[in-house]
Amino acid sequence: MGTTCGRLLWENWAISDLTDISVSSEQLQFPKTFLRDPLRSKRWRTQLGWNIDAELNDQIDFIEGTSGAFAVTITAGNYATGALLAAQMTTDINAVAVDNTYLVTYDGLTNKFTIARATGVDTVDLPWSTGPNAVFTVGADIGFDTSADDTGLTTYVGDFAAFGSRSWVKFDFGAAIPRDVRALVAFDGNFISTTTITVEANATDVWTAPTFSTTLTLDTLDNDFVKAISFITLTTLRFWRIVIDDARNPDGFTEMGVPYVGDYQEPSNGFAAAFTQDRIELTSNAFAEEGANFQHVRNTAFRYPLNWLGELDADKTKFDEFAKLVKVGRPFFVALEPLVDIQNTKYVMLEKAMKDVFMPPTHWRFNTDLREVLG
Repeated sequence: MGTTCGRLLWENWAISDLTDISVSSEQLQFPKTFLRDPLRSKRWRTQLGWNIDAELNDQIDFIEGTSGAFAVTITAGNYATGALLAAQMTTDINAVAVDNTYLVTYDGLTNKFTIARATGVDTVDLPWSTGPNAVFTVGADIGFDTSADDTGLTTYVGDFAAFGSRSWVKFDFGAAIPRDVRALVAFDGNFISTTTITVEANATDVWTAPTFSTTLTLDTLDNDFVKAISFITLTTLRFWRIVIDDARNPDGFTEMGVPYVGDYQEPSNGFAAAFTQDRIELTSNAFAEEGANFQHVRNTAFRYPLNWLGELDADKTKFDEFAKLVKVGRPFFVALEPLVDIQNTKYVMLEKAMKDVFMPPTHWRFNTDLREVLG
């Protein structure tokens, strides 16, 4: 019987008690503490509207025809509506502009921002990609395509409808112990097909040019949950940040369940290639005295009985650590086909205790009965 490569994701430094978590914003009813909660119903959520902060999106560069370049710092804070942000941007831009005055507006029907010259005779350029503050530009948050500059005009309308700002979740693992990171997951969010999720890492809490950056592979088609995932080369940096570009989401906020920033366990040999995917029907039937039934429709969960074959003593040490931490009922991730189908990654728990079987003279078999964790 053949085996299939599989990875167990249970060493999650993002939710360790030793990790400090900070967020770009949060609603009181959906605080950042929910990020540590394994229940899928507990999700962190940003404040509605636009959240402007210095670590992400408080800059906009201009070039005027006569006086040249100037930079605008947008006043940090939460702006519940596009109109409020547009009004603040108008104030902040005109405080530093030289040749012209400007008016920023937000159209509640098209959900697009417009930046326009109000008075003056000079054209204006918006160097979204080449400006000195392009790293922290507000452009993406107000619906502009920041991959190229806008030049030569006096009025610019956003390329996309914008409903809110980008957001971030940041983790400080602390200086004492380097943490091995080879797996990244963001899941149970309200992400849509245009959402982009980037994970960055750095030795210091400065994000102008992070040492590491990667974009996660997003799957919004999974009926179980929306997730984004990536496996990376071993990295041990102290500070990690998940940046979520969800400005086009009509919800007007971003939410996310438990994040995963940690290591994975890939045993020397995989699990048996032939395994069952057992359905657990939570739907029940009630029967009347005459036999008529009423169906109480509930979710369907899946069970995955995986048998890991021919493992070495070194693998047993790791399996023992795994069993000691997760025991029975503690959620973790399992990537069933990480090299073929990265999205075939499930949020599961051990339904019953793991079984160790010694296979003389030097090998082990581990039976793991996994059950999908529902919301």
